[in-house]
Amino acid sequence: MKSDSNNSPFLSIIILTYDNEHTIVPCLNALGHLSIAHEIILIDNHSNDRTADRIKPFLKWDQIRFIRNQSNTGYARGIN
Repeated sequence: MKSDSNNSPFLSIIILTYDNEHTIVPCLNALGHLSIAHEIILIDNHSNDRTADRIKPFLKWDQIRFIRNQSNTGYARGIN
């Protein structure tokens, strides 16, 4: 955890997802209610379902950075 320019705690959340169209929306909705300054790095590991479509409405959030892998790289490579 680092601090922002106001010396407030800052949290980085990394989510690696693959074929999670049914769980990604509740996950992101829960994170949207955090009161601490945060960023969400969301990585779609080349899902075959509608995960990317379900994520689209959340991309307007300033704290989300979205990466869509061109192939499923596995967990270790996908999260790094």
